[in-house]
Amino acid sequence: MITTGGVILMSSSSSLYATTDVMALSSTISNIIQSKYPIIFEQSFQTLTSSSLSWIDKQFDNELEFVRIDNTTTKPTTEIAATTVCTHQVDIEEDPGNNNHEEEEQQQQRNITIAKVLIRRIVYKCLDKYSTISSRVEVEEALKYYALPQDLQDDLFSDMEARLNLKHGMMQFINYKITVNAFRNNDDLDDNNHNYNGSNYYKAILWENILTHPITSYVPVQCQSCGYIIPDEYNNTDGDTDANIGLTEVAPTFEEQPFVRTGWFRGPRLQPKVFQLNCPKCEHVSRWYRSRSPQIILNPNRWGRLCGEQEDLKLDLANYLSIGIRTVLPLDWDHIWKSWHLRKDKDEERNFVLRLDEGIGSFTRIFAICPTPNECGDITDLYFLKACRHSLSPNKDHNQANEDDDNNNNNNNNSNNKVEEEKSMNRYYQIIDEARRDNTGSKTQSNTVNGYAIHRSKLTATEVSKEYKML
Repeated sequence: MITTGGVILMSSSSSLYATTDVMALSSTISNIIQSKYPIIFEQSFQTLTSSSLSWIDKQFDNELEFVRIDNTTTKPTTEIAATTVCTHQVDIEEDPGNNNHEEEEQQQQRNITIAKVLIRRIVYKCLDKYSTISSRVEVEEALKYYALPQDLQDDLFSDMEARLNLKHGMMQFINYKITVNAFRNNDDLDDNNHNYNGSNYYKAILWENILTHPITSYVPVQCQSCGYIIPDEYNNTDGDTDANIGLTEVAPTFEEQPFVRTGWFRGPRLQPKVFQLNCPKCEHVSRWYRSRSPQIILNPNRWGRLCGEQEDLKLDLANYLSIGIRTVLPLDWDHIWKSWHLRKDKDEERNFVLRLDEGIGSFTRIFAICPTPNECGDITDLYFLKACRHSLSPNKDHNQANEDDDNNNNNNNNSNNKVEEEKSMNRYYQIIDEARRDNTGSKTQSNTVNGYAIHRSKLTATEVSKEYKML
């Protein structure tokens, strides 16, 4: 038996690499590699490409082999002799294919280890966002901090007039706080006016209003004078460099420093930087940076609000409005979103599944992550079930899938439509199954192999979800 720091790594019985505690192995081996190669280790798991996974595989194999060799060379003479006798007996009595079996077992142990490390890192990264939620006081101050430009006030009134049947002059939306209060105080959201469970109707409609309101909309980075838009992505081969569009990185000022964070923008930015744009169209000089502060994110004056800022703001607003939401994270896809999991409509699920027809690549799994363990898990099959209104998955985890299936009452649907819909959904399952089996990442939207790393470990959806709940 081999131990490191009191943790059992493997047994020297029938299989040298038989795992007695996969969780301990995951922690120990990953910590060893991380301590040796901290930067490469972090970057490899952060963007798990085919080459990154190959590097991780090699390091795990090296560490396991090192422990095996170290164990052999440090055994007492009597133990070495016993091992030698046993080895000769195996050569004579056992099938020569036993060595292949041990190699396969070793490889599978490694695959499970890496998959569990990967799952935990993904979940921890998302949960870390919840730990940075802004206080209700901070959000309220941010909502009323800016006086909205007149054109935005007019747009907000037109939007709210349609939603809340407002009359002209009835309300002026001079800041975002007035908008949010209008939603909260809307009589149409009174639970007593609707046959719906508890406060669920109120929360569902309130959250839908927030999600479809300009307050949480995507805003591209742009010139803050003329609105000239800076593309999020770039291609150096086409000369689309930062310099060619007048964009430079500059150090934040003393006033900006508390608000600037790192983050992706036209490539990875590993240090907190301010982006300065010398507009090629009007020559105005604009400054912009990525931030976690709701006060900065809510700036209405052509301030860029990218996907990360959108999701941070939704967390803050949900907390401010006492709405529990969870992060929906498709693996091998470049976008995440926040969802209130008690929503009664299923357009979100259906619309996302249908994106597999866009020809931009596939996702491989869908995770739901939040601080409440019972509301977390692998919800891939659940998305497909809700998208097509009835069970389609040949390999679904029934306990997980049925817990949110809303007691499907669509039994009277036209049978022909059901057959066609089932064929369509099964086709989508084939797409993600092929992407899960692809070790190159070429079939996924983000060209990463997170789904493949989990697929080869043979962990079920229940086992994957169990990893969340143990954190």
